[in-house]
Amino acid sequence: MARILQVKPHPEMGFRSCMGILQQAKNHDPARIEAASLRMLELGLCRVKHFKAILSNKTCNAVETATVLVPDNHHENVRGQAYYE
Repeated sequence: MARILQVKPHPEMGFRSCMGILQQAKNHDPARIEAASLRMLELGLCRVKHFKAILSNKTCNAVETATVLVPDNHHENVRGQAYYE
């Protein structure tokens, strides 16, 4: 709630967003609400629609894994670092 109030340009806008989140929180388990709130903080989101989406998609406990794609350097068209020196 504090993050939302900091981000919004006017206090009234932040207050409405906080009220919307509290309204959605009435229908869910407190542990899920806490997990969704932490997920929103991690992603830097501050809108009620994002809160609803996290709860409805059950992504509050999802762990984001970063995959790094490493190109195959054993190809005849790859010049390599020595070519540019």
